[in-house]
Amino acid sequence: MLSAGTAGRVKVGVVASAALYAGALLHVLEQVPGLELERREDAGDGCDVIVLDITAQRATCRVAELSMSASVLVWGGYLHSEQVRQLAAEGASGYLSVISKRDQLVRAVMAVAARERYFPELDEVAAVRLTKAEDRVLQAYLIDMADMTRADVATALGLSDRTVKAHLANARGKVAGQVGSRGALLRALQARGWPDTRV
Repeated sequence: MLSAGTAGRVKVGVVASAALYAGALLHVLEQVPGLELERREDAGDGCDVIVLDITAQRATCRVAELSMSASVLVWGGYLHSEQVRQLAAEGASGYLSVISKRDQLVRAVMAVAARERYFPELDEVAAVRLTKAEDRVLQAYLIDMADMTRADVATALGLSDRTVKAHLANARGKVAGQVGSRGALLRALQARGWPDTRV
C-alpha cells in the first residue's frame, strides 16, 4: 500500500484531456490514504493540489491561472529541461514525465501539497563541466563538422584520432555514458546546457 506520509486530508483535483489519463492518475492516487480526489474540468478552487495533464487543452497556458488557487503538479509528456523551467516560471510547483513510476507520483503530490517544489528533472540535469579541449572537440565534432568522420575531424583539428576519441569518451562519461550516436550525445549535452555553459 502506498502511503501519503502526512497528517490530514489533501484535496487533489485531476485535470486531464483523456478519460484514460484521468483514470490512471486517479487509480494510483486513490490507493493513498488521506487523499480526497476528484476529476476536474476547470479551476482548482478548493483543492490543495491540481495534477494537470500536459496534453490537456491549453495546459501550459493554464498553469498560471490554476496556480493562483492551488499548487500545480504538471504530469505527462517527456519535456526538455528548458520546457520544465518554463513551467516552473509560470507557477507550476512540480513536473513529472509520463514515464514516472507510481511512487514518484505519490511523492510529488505530497511534496507539492506541503508547498515544496518537485522538479527531479531539473535537479538531475546539472550543467556538464567540460575541459577547454573537450569543448573544442565537441564543437567541431557535433556542430561545425557534423558531416565529417571522426578521423577527418581529428585531422582538421590537428589532433590524432585517438585523442578525439578520448575526448568524446570523456564527454559521454560526463553525461551518463549511454549515448552511442552523435545525435544522442548532442541532445544529452544540450539538455545539460551545452554549448551555453562553456568554461
